[in-house]
Amino acid sequence: MRPKTRIRYTTRGDIVRVDQIDGRHYPVLAFCTADGRQITSRVRTSLPLEQVLNPQLTQRFLQRPLPICNVLVRYCPGDPWDFYAAYL
Repeated sequence: MRPKTRIRYTTRGDIVRVDQIDGRHYPVLAFCTADGRQITSRVRTSLPLEQVLNPQLTQRFLQRPLPICNVLVRYCPGDPWDFYAAYL
């Protein structure tokens, strides 16, 4: 039996800020769902930039002016808080 896959919708959003917690950096995204809900939150996986990017890319990311616009966001329509983003 095939594993159940979640349907994902694609939209565009913005990285509006980067939260720093215990010396690690977490991007905060804002986007609008297809039904008009406005979501502003950190990515649910809670991985800091330091675990996703190498040190040079992390520094380059943190030096960019905010907001970073037009970021690809994929979310689950039944639970839009379950989302991820491609911001590089």
